[in-house]
Amino acid sequence: MKSIRHTRLVGALFAIVLMMFTLMAVKLNTAPQIVVFDIEQTLAQYQDQLIEANLSDQEHSAQLATFDTELRRLLKEYAQAHHLVIIVPGALISGAPDRTTEIQHYVIEALKKES
Repeated sequence: MKSIRHTRLVGALFAIVLMMFTLMAVKLNTAPQIVVFDIEQTLAQYQDQLIEANLSDQEHSAQLATFDTELRRLLKEYAQAHHLVIIVPGALISGAPDRTTEIQHYVIEALKKES
């Protein structure tokens, strides 16, 4: 009786492991989804916030450059985590979903966590 249980248990574990490897192989072989992100709009919105903050030109430029660097880093991170290729609206003729708002929320939350 124990032998039959042991055999079934080993068989079930093997099936689970095989299923996990199959799912990983499918995920790795699936082409990433192409989505649109309006980086210019995002930078313009941030720049408007900087203008309202009455910073000096030097502070304004430094803040904008830092945000641009962080934004690009977070876009790469987001694309890898969600298996995406992110393009700007001007590079698209049609067909890809616009994820600008969703990605902006991700960037805001990530920057809040880091500060």
